[in-house]
Amino acid sequence: MRRNTSILILVAALVLILTPACALGNLVASEEPPPATATRTPKPTFTPTPPETPTPAIAPTNTPTPEPTATETPAETPTPETPPTDTPVPTPDVARLVIDNPTLNVRGGP
Repeated sequence: MRRNTSILILVAALVLILTPACALGNLVASEEPPPATATRTPKPTFTPTPPETPTPAIAPTNTPTPEPTATETPAETPTPETPPTDTPVPTPDVARLVIDNPTLNVRGGP
């Protein structure tokens, strides 16, 4: 067990030594110029746009419509009406809805 611990400490020490060296090597080896200092860009000025002038509505011109020609219309035939019945329509006391679907598994009613 002691041997595993010392190997673990050795690996951790190597990682801690190599990580900064690699990062420093990347900075030195890069040929790109360093980033420029941040300059403040001025805010754009707000120029309000003038409101659009609404176009005036043009009223439609009144043109007379031609009168329909005189044609005879057939006489309306009265539809026979059924006399109202005095028997009331039975209404259930409780309405019950049963959905028989195994995927929904929903049942309604008391």
